[in-house]
Amino acid sequence: MLGKEEFGKLGIVQSTVGMFQVFAGFGLGLTATKYVAEFRDSDPAKTGRIIGLSACRANFGRPFAVKCVDAAVGCFERRTNRRLSWI
Repeated sequence: MLGKEEFGKLGIVQSTVGMFQVFAGFGLGLTATKYVAEFRDSDPAKTGRIIGLSACRANFGRPFAVKCVDAAVGCFERRTNRRLSWI
């Protein structure tokens, strides 16, 4: 069971991860949904390219988000002189 301090650390990390997920996504899901719905009948080849590009972007965006979270945790640890040992 987490104490008050550990629970607070968990909240900081979760909110940081959420923030980077927003930046890593860049609204790509909504944009892809719009264009897939628009072109699915009129231009299936374009729809396939949109889906492929979205999947490719999502797969390359995840490692970037992980690196950003890692940097944020490192910054937090240096500023507070505390180690987030449970991560």
